[in-house]
Amino acid sequence: MLNELKNTLQLLDRFIGHYPIYIYLTDVNNTVLWVNRFMSKKLPDITVGNRLSCQNVLHPCVEICEGCSGEELKTANTNFHKATYRSGEGENHPSSYLEFFSFPVITRDKSEKGSLRIGIDVTKNEQLQERLREKEKLFKTIIDTSTDAIIFYDQKNLIQSWNKGAEEIFGFSADEVFGKTAEILMPRELIEIDELNYLQTEVMQKGYLKKYETQRLCKNGQVFYVDISRALVRNEFDEVIGTSEIIKDITSRKDLEFELLRTILELSKLNELNEILHETIDEQEILRIILIAITAGEGLRFNRAFIMLSDQNDGVLKGRLAVGPSDEQEANRIWSELNQDYHYLKDIVQIYNIDLEGTDKKVNEIVSKIAVPIENTNNVLIESLLKRRVFEIKDGQLVGSAESLNFEVGDTDLFELLKNDTFIISPVYSKKEPLGVIIADNCIN
Repeated sequence: MLNELKNTLQLLDRFIGHYPIYIYLTDVNNTVLWVNRFMSKKLPDITVGNRLSCQNVLHPCVEICEGCSGEELKTANTNFHKATYRSGEGENHPSSYLEFFSFPVITRDKSEKGSLRIGIDVTKNEQLQERLREKEKLFKTIIDTSTDAIIFYDQKNLIQSWNKGAEEIFGFSADEVFGKTAEILMPRELIEIDELNYLQTEVMQKGYLKKYETQRLCKNGQVFYVDISRALVRNEFDEVIGTSEIIKDITSRKDLEFELLRTILELSKLNELNEILHETIDEQEILRIILIAITAGEGLRFNRAFIMLSDQNDGVLKGRLAVGPSDEQEANRIWSELNQDYHYLKDIVQIYNIDLEGTDKKVNEIVSKIAVPIENTNNVLIESLLKRRVFEIKDGQLVGSAESLNFEVGDTDLFELLKNDTFIISPVYSKKEPLGVIIADNCIN
């Protein structure tokens, strides 16, 4: 039977021998019985009489692969088999890839006689596949090493891909979010206004969405600011298969923007205060304006402010003037009335007068009790006065300082006098000399 098949193949080879097709015939022991002309030319090492050690290679094996045995070969010979072989290695023998189909040669009584193998050159296809695999590996590396969250959603808007950047930003592992919607990453208020549907609608209409700033939710419940870019993902047939999303954590940038806006606002208030102060030379009026600016809603919004001035004749830092309500109810009443009708600091300064017998009586009773000898340089008020230093006191401790300064004011201390242990101390000085200090706090709210 094998001889008849070989004769038929030889006859066929006279007509198709120049076609780039590899054909060879083996017996049951995997010994080559016949090779077509094209294969003989391309693979001269494969000749009639060669016994191939394995149908997974086209050249003699240097070593037998682990787990390989003759039984496996016999089993493969009796079944239809398809495999891709790599032929040739090194600079002088570039690799080529051949895909072979193995057909068992079996008699009518189902006895095995050998195999007929037909192959084609698939080198270009394999090289293309290799390049695609390399690109896929490169893209995967880029995605995995990105500090941004890169997420892929399927057509049902379920998460199907979750990179390491997403893990670091949100705190969720891939297993925790796989198959879930983006709502797991969104604050409740954004879910309620259906932001997810808005994003999807924009992407479907335009094909993409760029630099959309919003908020997202970490696993620990913390809300942070993000920049989102979304785009449709299509397959080779231009069919939409899902949506890709890149999320950048912009919390630091937003914090900086808010801080910049706050600074600009405060500078504008200070500039307005400076213009107001230039309109007067009366000392008492200047003190009044400064204290109102510190406590006004259109100013720096402190609840209370106390000013102490240096008396060079007595060598004492004495309390001079203060402004501030005695309780929260009074504070809300005063500033809500003022802010309702007056929207500029200049207007509030003009309309508000410090009431020493009414609203501001209590704070002025406090400030009148403050008197610290200037020679007491270890006192926090004198340190601020002489060295022009601003101090933040929180819970009775100097913030950001290891100094051991005292808070003594006569027979008591500043905390007991103010009934508060959290406040700011700021120096007041001219170009020539220190003038005094201001204490401001938020003891009410």
